[in-house]
Amino acid sequence: MSDRYKILDILCFQNAVYYSEKKRRKTYMKVDRSNTNMECNILEFLIHFFNKYQLEIIKITEDTDFDLHGMMEHKHIKDGFFSYICNDPKECIIYHTNRFKKEKDEEDTFEVQDTSHNISAYNLYLNYYYFMKRYSSYGMKKTTYVHLLNLTGLLKSV
Repeated sequence: MSDRYKILDILCFQNAVYYSEKKRRKTYMKVDRSNTNMECNILEFLIHFFNKYQLEIIKITEDTDFDLHGMMEHKHIKDGFFSYICNDPKECIIYHTNRFKKEKDEEDTFEVQDTSHNISAYNLYLNYYYFMKRYSSYGMKKTTYVHLLNLTGLLKSV
């Protein structure tokens, strides 16, 4: 997570010296930010809230069997999540898995659909469709699984 801020500092403050052994907030407060452009300020805002989002998900998963911690590489988070939730991580939609279906729900789970064709775990349309259609009826663990799916998609793109 600190690498995100390091990249931000390198991109936005080219003249500033980056000290990896010092805490960022100590060196950051000495930088004159009045010269920074709006894009850097927005990027910093997004990085801050993305880090908070990731840490909140990690905190919530402590109650599950899925072993997730803050120092994991993005690839390991993605691989671990799909190995945990899916039988075949290459052809998996989490909403059709047994682990997802067995969790408490406010209403019935999804109807069984024909999945004989190849399904991408990152099918953006289908995942968004299920997210919008059923999100408000999910229990705590299902909500966590959906957020982990979203996080792995974000990390894949980062």
